[in-house]
Amino acid sequence: MAGTLHRPRVAKTEFPRYKEPPHVLKESLIHNTQSATTKECDIIDIRKGEISLNLAESIRSGIQKPHFKGHRIVPSLLLWDEQGLKLFEKVTYNPRYYLTDAEIDILRTYSAAVANLVKPGSIVLELGSGSLRKTNILLQALEAQRKDIDYYALDLDKNELSRSLRQLMLGNFKHVRCHGLLGTYDEGRDWLSQAEKSRRPTFVLSLGSTIGGFTPSEATDFLHEWSRTLQQRGDEINSQLIIGLDGNKNGAEVFDASPKGNGGEH
Repeated sequence: MAGTLHRPRVAKTEFPRYKEPPHVLKESLIHNTQSATTKECDIIDIRKGEISLNLAESIRSGIQKPHFKGHRIVPSLLLWDEQGLKLFEKVTYNPRYYLTDAEIDILRTYSAAVANLVKPGSIVLELGSGSLRKTNILLQALEAQRKDIDYYALDLDKNELSRSLRQLMLGNFKHVRCHGLLGTYDEGRDWLSQAEKSRRPTFVLSLGSTIGGFTPSEATDFLHEWSRTLQQRGDEINSQLIIGLDGNKNGAEVFDASPKGNGGEH
């Protein structure tokens, strides 16, 4: 999609912050809402079974030799198990972690305009879907436009995928069909390239400024691989990639939102 959507100027009181994610409240709603309990979470396991071998090699490589700016690293896959995803969701409710609220502001303002770009019959694939509270805003806009689409939430932990999808399905969608994909970005790209899916319009979402956590070379590879995957579908197939990026130039605020600042405290 060409162009940039900026955060609108709104009163902060419009979007209240919480000290903790309202898991208990949401889970009680799930158990007490008949429409939610009658729906099964459709989670597709697209893992190839090679992750443990690749992970071990990545750990050895990251520790044995310096990488970006001389740092030794461990794979981010180690962070995104069930506990890691829940911890990060807590971070998104920290007042100093401004990224989530900023994207909520943007989506609430522009969700209808973004939904206009999605053709009926599309696949909407979200990379690293997390709790889905931001995504729900866009899906509600698609539902309001009566667009029949398939939404796929791609993430690494089955329990968290199931929990977040159950919460999402409280929205009682009629036109938006929700599914989970259990796997990595690379496995999601391979899944999307399968013949029966390659003929459908596709809308790929990467929210949360995920790309901001990559090294420059990793970010380049990420954009190249996903752009190539979508371009291979042909010009006649409407395929788009939307990426959330942090445009904040206030270094102190960015630091406070980072793991080294208060935004990273759990």
